[in-house]
Amino acid sequence: MGKASRGKKKLRVSTYVAQDRRIIFGNSDSPVIDIAPMAPAAPTRPFNFEIKRGTQKRHIKKVYRFLNEESYADAFANGELRISTIETCRKYEDPLQGDAHEGTVLYRSRDYSKADWDMPGFREDALRSGIHIGPGVDGITMYGNTSQNSIQDALVLCTTVNFRPEDLSTFGKYCVEIHDIDEFFSVLTSALYQRYPIHKFYAGLVQYRNREFVGEAPPVHIGFIKPRHPYEPQQEFRMLWTVRTRKPLTAGNIVVPELSQFCRRIA
Repeated sequence: MGKASRGKKKLRVSTYVAQDRRIIFGNSDSPVIDIAPMAPAAPTRPFNFEIKRGTQKRHIKKVYRFLNEESYADAFANGELRISTIETCRKYEDPLQGDAHEGTVLYRSRDYSKADWDMPGFREDALRSGIHIGPGVDGITMYGNTSQNSIQDALVLCTTVNFRPEDLSTFGKYCVEIHDIDEFFSVLTSALYQRYPIHKFYAGLVQYRNREFVGEAPPVHIGFIKPRHPYEPQQEFRMLWTVRTRKPLTAGNIVVPELSQFCRRIA
């Protein structure tokens, strides 16, 4: 890629793979995607969203957004969509939509007796518990340490990889299909970057598993971990943006006409 013209900002996009679940993530500190006013961002290479089950691999070509009002579905298909927040998701009363522990994991360290500072895995365990072990410290006992890690807040857009209205009726009977997910995500991220001080951005499949980890770090970003019950049937594909601000985030609409080329009403 040649040098960017003056007045443009750039973002880096890279790929993180964990347990056969691929998540795109980026950092606004380094370049790869051009961000220019009035112009959508174009990735230097296609993102690769895949679902792997056993030896079979299915490329994710489409995702679906269900909505409870026809006018919302029409607006979404025309590039006017509502971006929610993690904190908003925590407060929904509907048990299938709301999740009070959204973006939160619990970590329990392994127990150690007379451990040395350079014992494999020991310092990593300690750091995840908020304990710093300096070089040369020996004979350490550590047990019963628990720490909680939580996203203060982030912007989020939730979709699903399965068109199964019977499993997603709580979200609404109207549906928009999104294709070319990589381009959709790139254009939307560019637009959000003009409105918010975006720090990092992610898109990928949610992992359904226990939120408690013992002696190991979460395999993916904690915003992509949810319990199997009752959420696994939703098969969520999530887009998430963290923001450099201490001010409360609020859910709101954003109008990006360029997004309409990737969307169509199907229900």
